[in-house]
Amino acid sequence: MPSETLGHNRDFRLLWLAQALTTTGLLAAVVAVPLFVLGTTGSAADAGLVGFCVLATTAVATLPGGQIVDRHDRRTVLVCCTCGSAVAMGLLAVMVHVGAATMPVVLVLTAAEGALRGTLGSAGVAALSRVVPAERLSTALAANYARLAVAGLVGPMVAGGLFELAPELPFAVAALGLLVATVCVMAIRTPLPAPTTRGPVGLVAGLTFLWRDGIIRRFTLVQSVHNTVFSTVPLLVAAVGVWHHTSSLSIGLVYALTGAGSLLGAIVAATVSRRLSPWAAILIVCWVPAVLLALSAAMPSLGILAVALTVGSFVSPPADAVLGAARLLRTPDALQGRAQAAASLVAMGMTPLGPPMAGLLIDHTSVAIALLVLAVALAALAVAAMSSAQLRAMGGQRA
Repeated sequence: MPSETLGHNRDFRLLWLAQALTTTGLLAAVVAVPLFVLGTTGSAADAGLVGFCVLATTAVATLPGGQIVDRHDRRTVLVCCTCGSAVAMGLLAVMVHVGAATMPVVLVLTAAEGALRGTLGSAGVAALSRVVPAERLSTALAANYARLAVAGLVGPMVAGGLFELAPELPFAVAALGLLVATVCVMAIRTPLPAPTTRGPVGLVAGLTFLWRDGIIRRFTLVQSVHNTVFSTVPLLVAAVGVWHHTSSLSIGLVYALTGAGSLLGAIVAATVSRRLSPWAAILIVCWVPAVLLALSAAMPSLGILAVALTVGSFVSPPADAVLGAARLLRTPDALQGRAQAAASLVAMGMTPLGPPMAGLLIDHTSVAIALLVLAVALAALAVAAMSSAQLRAMGGQRA
């Protein structure tokens, strides 16, 4: 495959567009579902139950989905998943329109979409390694982070605006976007076959590979701890805002700045990631937020916390692109789906623990102590990375 720029890579553009439409539509649905449930049942518990079912089915389907990706043509898997999600969203739109969207119907359809989502991510990454040359993988992953950041900003706004017009519209638009995404995937010319060699069998083969490869294991641990720390952001911002009697508008501005930091980081990631080694990426993604969170602990104010979180969000996309590319290059094709599924599962596995742990620290100590504990966790991770001979050996490499 010629080493062409991603802008001239037709198949990458089609894959990127398909994933952008999928992500934006599904994020719009994620926002619209609780709005609909709250509006029809008046129960926050019911809305929470739907959210739990979606996350649970996504997590449960991750490992089986990875095995499917490693056993079947990746284009077929992508088409089936996007088309299936379109059917689920379309049926939900119809049920909402005719007044038949009862709680069981909403649970079944959103759970089905969540299960398909658990497979889509692994299939998309496996396909990416086929349509993009190895030397362009970090740039391609950076472009994907930009897609996620834009979708995170656009999807919820689209959902809110459409829901005001008619509650079924967000789901209908999501279904339409998924259908277009299906067409984009079908138009990709690069063959996306199942692996020609059969790797280890079993659902846990990806987890086993991840554990045995010391480099990938360390990458995933870094991302898991980093995700857990940043899962506490909403609680920390709210706690500092309440402590200083700050307006809700100011608290909302902090969220907006954090989102803007992620978007800017994703935009520059394509350039920066080509200059970063995996070892440098780990040190940056650990030390930068660790130092800034420690400063926030010393002077806990909403302004300082906003700077810390915004800068921390800014450095994440380039580092994640480098680590993701290195993981792809170290993973055999026969294990791409399951290794990606395992990495995603482990990287997000500790995330739910972040908010309750931070809440306990805030209730029993103070916001400053909670911030300091988070800073120490990231600093300890950075020290561990610095002491790893395997990671230091990658100091001169580029993803």
